[in-house]
Amino acid sequence: MPRTLHHIAAMLIGLFLLASCDFPADPPLKTLDGTITPPVADTVRTLLRLTGEERWTYLVDPRNRPLSTPRTVSPRKLEKDGFEFYYLPYFYISGGPLPNVFAFPSLLRNDTLGLAFYQPLIAEDTTRLSRQPKFMFRLPYPARKGSTSHGGDYRVVCTHTDTMMTILSSGIQIPTHRYEVWRGSFPSHVFYVIPGVALLRIVVEDMTYHTVGWSL
Repeated sequence: MPRTLHHIAAMLIGLFLLASCDFPADPPLKTLDGTITPPVADTVRTLLRLTGEERWTYLVDPRNRPLSTPRTVSPRKLEKDGFEFYYLPYFYISGGPLPNVFAFPSLLRNDTLGLAFYQPLIAEDTTRLSRQPKFMFRLPYPARKGSTSHGGDYRVVCTHTDTMMTILSSGIQIPTHRYEVWRGSFPSHVFYVIPGVALLRIVVEDMTYHTVGWSL
Protein backbone atom coordinates (compact mmCIF):
# COMPACT_ATOMS: atom_id res chain seq x y z
CA MET A 1 0.00 0.00 0.00
CA PRO A 2 2.74 2.58 0.67
CA ARG A 3 3.80 2.40 -2.98
CA THR A 4 0.21 2.84 -4.15
CA LEU A 5 -0.35 5.86 -1.93
CA HIS A 6 2.99 7.34 -2.92
CA HIS A 7 1.82 7.68 -6.51
CA ILE A 8 -1.51 9.32 -5.67
CA ALA A 9 -0.13 12.83 -5.27
CA ALA A 10 1.46 12.76 -8.71
CA MET A 11 -1.84 11.68 -10.23
CA LEU A 12 -4.08 14.29 -8.62
CA ILE A 13 -3.66 17.16 -11.09
CA GLY A 14 -4.46 14.94 -14.01
CA LEU A 15 -7.34 13.30 -12.17
CA PHE A 16 -8.95 16.63 -11.28
CA LEU A 17 -8.83 17.56 -14.96
CA LEU A 18 -10.19 14.16 -15.91
CA ALA A 19 -13.06 14.44 -13.48
CA SER A 20 -14.31 17.54 -15.28
CA CYS A 21 -14.12 16.06 -18.78
CA ASP A 22 -16.99 14.79 -20.90
CA PHE A 23 -16.86 11.24 -22.17
CA PRO A 24 -18.42 10.66 -25.61
CA ALA A 25 -21.20 8.14 -26.06
CA ASP A 26 -21.40 6.66 -29.56
CA PRO A 27 -23.94 5.24 -30.15
CA PRO A 28 -26.09 7.15 -27.64
CA LEU A 29 -26.42 5.41 -24.30
CA LYS A 30 -29.78 3.92 -23.42
CA THR A 31 -31.49 2.15 -20.57
CA LEU A 32 -32.73 -1.42 -20.78
CA ASP A 33 -36.35 -0.30 -20.88
CA GLY A 34 -35.91 1.85 -23.98
CA THR A 35 -33.85 4.53 -25.65
CA ILE A 36 -33.55 7.75 -23.64
CA THR A 37 -33.13 11.03 -25.46
CA PRO A 38 -29.75 12.34 -24.25
CA PRO A 39 -29.18 15.96 -23.21
CA VAL A 40 -28.69 18.47 -26.00
CA ALA A 41 -24.95 17.95 -26.27
CA ASP A 42 -22.49 15.91 -28.27
CA THR A 43 -21.24 14.07 -25.20
CA VAL A 44 -22.70 12.44 -22.11
CA ARG A 45 -20.84 12.72 -18.82
CA THR A 46 -20.41 9.46 -16.95
CA LEU A 47 -20.13 9.10 -13.20
CA LEU A 48 -17.61 6.25 -13.41
CA ARG A 49 -15.38 5.67 -16.39
CA LEU A 50 -15.90 2.13 -17.72
CA THR A 51 -13.98 0.89 -20.75
CA GLY A 52 -12.29 -2.25 -19.43
CA GLU A 53 -8.84 -0.64 -19.23
CA GLU A 54 -9.15 1.03 -15.82
CA ARG A 55 -7.64 -0.31 -12.60
CA TRP A 56 -8.66 0.51 -9.03
CA THR A 57 -6.92 -0.52 -5.81
CA TYR A 58 -9.13 -0.83 -2.75
CA LEU A 59 -9.12 -2.23 0.76
CA VAL A 60 -11.84 -3.00 3.28
CA ASP A 61 -12.27 -1.68 6.82
CA PRO A 62 -14.59 -4.13 8.63
CA ARG A 63 -15.87 -3.13 12.03
CA ASN A 64 -13.88 -4.58 14.93
CA ARG A 65 -11.37 -6.23 12.57
CA PRO A 66 -8.06 -5.18 10.99
CA LEU A 67 -7.94 -3.56 7.57
CA SER A 68 -7.81 -6.00 4.69
CA THR A 69 -4.84 -6.18 2.33
CA PRO A 70 -5.16 -4.08 -0.85
CA ARG A 71 -6.69 -5.65 -3.95
CA THR A 72 -6.49 -4.31 -7.52
CA VAL A 73 -9.38 -4.90 -9.92
CA SER A 74 -10.27 -4.02 -13.50
CA PRO A 75 -13.76 -4.02 -15.03
CA ARG A 76 -14.56 -6.96 -17.31
CA LYS A 77 -16.79 -6.19 -20.29
CA LEU A 78 -19.83 -8.43 -20.77
CA GLU A 79 -22.65 -8.18 -23.31
CA LYS A 80 -26.24 -9.39 -23.41
CA ASP A 81 -28.86 -8.57 -26.06
CA GLY A 82 -26.83 -5.63 -27.36
CA PHE A 83 -26.26 -4.06 -23.93
CA GLU A 84 -22.82 -3.67 -22.38
CA PHE A 85 -22.13 -4.35 -18.71
CA TYR A 86 -18.90 -4.28 -16.72
CA TYR A 87 -18.18 -6.79 -13.99
CA LEU A 88 -16.45 -4.90 -11.17
CA PRO A 89 -16.25 -6.77 -7.85
CA TYR A 90 -15.28 -4.97 -4.65
CA PHE A 91 -15.57 -7.61 -1.92
CA TYR A 92 -14.40 -8.64 1.53
CA ILE A 93 -12.97 -12.14 1.92
CA SER A 94 -14.74 -13.41 5.01
CA GLY A 95 -12.72 -16.62 5.34
CA GLY A 96 -13.96 -20.00 6.44
CA PRO A 97 -17.23 -21.41 5.04
CA LEU A 98 -18.91 -18.01 4.77
CA PRO A 99 -19.24 -16.41 1.30
CA ASN A 100 -17.41 -13.25 0.31
CA VAL A 101 -19.23 -10.00 1.10
CA PHE A 102 -19.67 -7.78 -1.96
CA ALA A 103 -19.72 -4.01 -1.61
CA PHE A 104 -22.38 -3.50 -4.30
CA PRO A 105 -24.13 -5.38 -7.13
CA SER A 106 -21.18 -6.30 -9.32
CA LEU A 107 -22.46 -5.57 -12.84
CA LEU A 108 -22.26 -1.86 -13.73
CA ARG A 109 -23.53 0.02 -16.74
CA ASN A 110 -23.46 3.68 -17.76
CA ASP A 111 -26.64 4.99 -19.35
CA THR A 112 -28.17 8.40 -19.91
CA LEU A 113 -29.70 8.41 -16.41
CA GLY A 114 -26.50 7.67 -14.50
CA LEU A 115 -24.50 4.69 -13.23
CA ALA A 116 -26.70 1.60 -12.99
CA PHE A 117 -25.96 -1.47 -10.86
CA TYR A 118 -27.18 -4.96 -11.79
CA GLN A 119 -27.06 -8.36 -10.13
CA PRO A 120 -26.30 -11.52 -12.14
CA LEU A 121 -29.22 -13.96 -11.90
CA ILE A 122 -26.69 -16.80 -11.94
CA ALA A 123 -23.68 -16.42 -9.66
CA GLU A 124 -21.38 -17.86 -12.33
CA ASP A 125 -22.43 -15.24 -14.91
CA THR A 126 -19.24 -13.19 -14.59
CA THR A 127 -17.41 -14.29 -17.75
CA ARG A 128 -20.42 -14.61 -20.06
CA LEU A 129 -23.99 -13.51 -19.39
CA SER A 130 -26.43 -16.33 -20.06
CA ARG A 131 -29.43 -14.34 -18.76
CA GLN A 132 -30.34 -10.68 -18.60
CA PRO A 133 -29.13 -9.44 -15.17
CA LYS A 134 -31.49 -7.92 -12.62
CA PHE A 135 -31.52 -4.13 -12.27
CA MET A 136 -30.92 -3.10 -8.66
CA PHE A 137 -30.44 0.70 -8.45
CA ARG A 138 -28.90 3.69 -10.20
CA LEU A 139 -26.76 6.61 -9.02
CA PRO A 140 -28.23 9.56 -10.97
CA TYR A 141 -25.73 11.58 -13.01
CA PRO A 142 -25.38 14.39 -14.00
CA ALA A 143 -26.76 15.23 -10.58
CA ARG A 144 -27.34 18.09 -8.22
CA LYS A 145 -28.18 18.06 -4.53
CA GLY A 146 -31.53 16.33 -4.16
CA SER A 147 -31.41 14.35 -7.44
CA THR A 148 -33.22 11.04 -6.98
CA SER A 149 -33.63 7.71 -8.70
CA HIS A 150 -36.31 5.10 -8.07
CA GLY A 151 -36.48 1.51 -9.23
CA GLY A 152 -37.40 -1.87 -7.83
CA ASP A 153 -36.91 -1.99 -4.07
CA TYR A 154 -34.47 0.92 -3.98
CA ARG A 155 -34.52 4.69 -3.79
CA VAL A 156 -31.33 6.72 -4.35
CA VAL A 157 -30.74 10.36 -3.47
CA CYS A 158 -27.71 12.53 -4.20
CA THR A 159 -27.35 14.40 -0.90
CA HIS A 160 -24.30 16.51 -1.87
CA THR A 161 -22.04 17.12 -4.85
CA ASP A 162 -19.13 18.71 -2.98
CA THR A 163 -18.48 16.49 0.06
CA MET A 164 -14.78 16.60 0.90
CA MET A 165 -13.38 13.11 1.53
CA THR A 166 -9.88 12.02 2.52
CA ILE A 167 -8.06 9.27 0.65
CA LEU A 168 -7.29 6.68 3.31
CA SER A 169 -3.95 7.23 5.10
CA SER A 170 -2.92 10.02 2.71
CA GLY A 171 -4.29 13.28 4.16
CA ILE A 172 -5.36 14.24 0.61
CA GLN A 173 -8.93 15.56 0.35
CA ILE A 174 -11.03 15.45 -2.83
CA PRO A 175 -14.60 16.71 -3.47
CA THR A 176 -17.06 13.91 -4.08
CA HIS A 177 -20.69 13.24 -4.92
CA ARG A 178 -22.45 11.62 -1.96
CA TYR A 179 -25.29 9.17 -2.66
CA GLU A 180 -27.57 7.42 -0.18
CA VAL A 181 -29.15 4.16 -1.33
CA TRP A 182 -32.32 3.19 0.55
CA ARG A 183 -34.07 -0.17 0.46
CA GLY A 184 -37.53 0.41 1.81
CA SER A 185 -37.15 2.44 5.00
CA PHE A 186 -33.55 1.36 5.64
CA PRO A 187 -30.31 2.75 4.16
CA SER A 188 -28.23 0.00 2.52
CA HIS A 189 -25.28 1.91 0.99
CA VAL A 190 -23.61 5.30 1.03
CA PHE A 191 -21.38 6.05 -1.98
CA TYR A 192 -18.76 8.79 -2.20
CA VAL A 193 -17.76 9.16 -5.85
CA ILE A 194 -15.15 11.26 -7.63
CA PRO A 195 -16.99 11.80 -10.93
CA GLY A 196 -15.21 10.15 -13.82
CA VAL A 197 -12.50 8.73 -11.58
CA ALA A 198 -13.41 6.35 -8.73
CA LEU A 199 -15.86 5.04 -6.18
CA LEU A 200 -13.74 6.55 -3.44
CA ARG A 201 -15.64 5.14 -0.48
CA ILE A 202 -18.58 2.76 -0.08
CA VAL A 203 -20.18 2.40 3.35
CA VAL A 204 -22.40 -0.61 4.01
CA GLU A 205 -23.90 -2.00 7.20
CA ASP A 206 -20.79 -3.44 8.84
CA MET A 207 -17.81 -2.34 6.77
CA THR A 208 -16.36 0.42 4.62
CA TYR A 209 -14.60 0.00 1.28
CA HIS A 210 -11.83 2.50 0.44
CA THR A 211 -10.34 3.09 -3.00
CA VAL A 212 -6.71 4.10 -2.39
CA GLY A 213 -5.26 4.18 -5.94
CA TRP A 214 -6.29 4.09 -9.58
CA SER A 215 -5.03 4.04 -13.15
CA LEU A 216 -7.34 5.35 -15.86
